[in-house]
Amino acid sequence: MRSEAKLIALEGIDGQALDAHAVSLYRWLRDLGVEVEKTREPTNGPVGTQIQLHRQQRLQFPPGSLALLLMADRLDHLTRRDGILSWLEDGRHVLCVHYLLSSYARLLDQVPFAWHRRINARCRAPDLTLYIDTGPGEHYRRVAEALSSEGQALCRIDAAADAETAYLQCQREIARLLSLGGA
Repeated sequence: MRSEAKLIALEGIDGQALDAHAVSLYRWLRDLGVEVEKTREPTNGPVGTQIQLHRQQRLQFPPGSLALLLMADRLDHLTRRDGILSWLEDGRHVLCVHYLLSSYARLLDQVPFAWHRRINARCRAPDLTLYIDTGPGEHYRRVAEALSSEGQALCRIDAAADAETAYLQCQREIARLLSLGGA
């Protein structure tokens, strides 16, 4: 019997560190014979591309519009034919670099947090959020604390000094979630 597939979000301010962790964790899980997909937000889909252009300062959106675009990209990412929900239904775990926590943190002082949470209510919550804390990023810490206090499975990984220790802690948390035993 196949266990229920899990959505694992890798969150934090340092996108390059998150990408490196995601690649290593993906390879580790594949080497263990675990079916897994690796993805990220914003996506390369039509809405995600608009968000990427905004981040490159080639397009401008007011904060409320950007929050709606992030949510629209996430819903597309979840529901498209080869998207997160289809992977989960097929029994594949999903590692996603940037998900809910990042979009909340980036817009924390620009849109009301409660409204931002409400517009994302239709989006599947992650089974585990690994907040990889590399130092600066007070908004990320505040959102992580809020989500954790609401009962979301969230683990703060201190990566400010040692990336290898942070990676091993990510492995332990994922092994626990997926019941991988001695992995």
